Amino acid sequence: MKENDIALKPKSWNWVESASLGLAGLTSYQALVKAGLNVNGKDESKKNVLVIGASGGCGIFGVQLAKKYFGTTVTGVCST
Repeated sequence: MKENDIALKPKSWNWVESASLGLAGLTSYQALVKAGLNVNGKDESKKNVLVIGASGGCGIFGVQLAKKYFGTTVTGVCST
């Protein structure tokens, strides 16, 4: 593993939370790519994304990835 590929665990997180971070992020990324998004919004037909469960683990990543990485407009919904 390269030194740039790792980071210290935040002190306020337990080991389970830290371990799930990678899985939640990867799951969100795969879902957005499977939905047909291209990096930096190159596919002009895909400008809007709805993230259901935006306050959950995968949802938080989905909102951030869709907006920052894929360059789309994001609407996030979650329970009351």
